[in-house]
Amino acid sequence: MAVGEFSNAVTVSAVQTEVQTVGGGLSAVVDEQRIRELPLDGRNPLQLQLLLPGVVEGTGSNRSAQQPPISVHGMRGIANNYMLDGGDNNDPLMGVAAITPNPGALEEFAMTTSNFSAEYGRNMGAVINAVTKSGTNQFRGSAYEFVRNDAYDAKNFFATEKGKLRRNHFGATVGGPIIRDRAFFFGAYEGLRERTAVTRSNLIVPTQAERNGDFSQSAQKPRDPLTGQLFPNNQIPANRFDAPSVNILRLFVPLPNQPSGQYIFNAPVNTDGNQLMGRIDYSPNSKHRLFGRAFHDSNKVN
Repeated sequence: MAVGEFSNAVTVSAVQTEVQTVGGGLSAVVDEQRIRELPLDGRNPLQLQLLLPGVVEGTGSNRSAQQPPISVHGMRGIANNYMLDGGDNNDPLMGVAAITPNPGALEEFAMTTSNFSAEYGRNMGAVINAVTKSGTNQFRGSAYEFVRNDAYDAKNFFATEKGKLRRNHFGATVGGPIIRDRAFFFGAYEGLRERTAVTRSNLIVPTQAERNGDFSQSAQKPRDPLTGQLFPNNQIPANRFDAPSVNILRLFVPLPNQPSGQYIFNAPVNTDGNQLMGRIDYSPNSKHRLFGRAFHDSNKVN
C-alpha cells in the first residue's frame, strides 16, 4: 500500500476593531446577559456599574433606598447624570437614579465616564443611560420568584431568639407583536413582600425595684425636685408617685430581660414593594420609530 500524502493547514482569523472616529467618549455597555446572569443583591441592576473601570462606591450621606452613590474617576457621588430611555431620571434630593427598573424590564444600560459629547450635560460625572425592553415579533414571557426564609438562618449571637425573615421577590414579563413588524408591546411586574424582625439591644429599661421607687442599687440616684437633695435611703416615697405615669410605665415599658438591665427584642419591619412597567413601540417605516412607556414604582415600609 502506498504511503499517502500528509498536509497540515493553520488558519488564523480575527475581527478587526473599528476605530471610533465620530466621538472621543470613554464608555461601556452592561448588556442583558450580564444583567440576567450576574448575582445582584436586592435585584438592583445598577450595582453592575461597579464592574466598569474607574467606578467605585462613593461616600457621603446621599444614599437612597435603591442604590448607593458611585464615584467615577474621583468625582463626587452626586455628580452623575442618570437617564432612562433617553429622558431625565435623576433624584433631585439624593443625586442618584430616581427609579431603577428591575432586571426583567431592563434591556441594557450604557455608561459614559468621560469625554461625552455635547448632547449630554447637566453634571460633570458619568452619564448612565438605561434602556427598557420592548416587544418583538415573537410572544415571549417569563415568571420567577426568589425566596429567603429564616428556617435556613442561625440565631444572632446577641439575640434572645432567631430573627424573623420572610422575603419573597417575584415577578413576570410578557411581550409580543400587536402588528407584525410594526407595533409591539411589553409589560413587566415585580413585587416584594418582606417580613423581618431585627434585633434591638440598646434599650435600658427600669428594673422592678426602680419601678417601686427603690434606687439603692442603681448607678444614678434620683433627687427630690422640691429640695434638690437625694431621697432618704434612695427610696422615692409611694405617695410621690404619679398615677398616670405609673400606668404608662406598666402598659408600655417592659421589664429588662438581661442581667445588665437591657431589654433585647426583635423589632418587626414589613416591606411591600410593587413595580409595574408597560411599553408600546410603533414603527411606521424603517426610518422612524415611536414608543410610549408607563412606569409605576411604590415601596411601603412599616
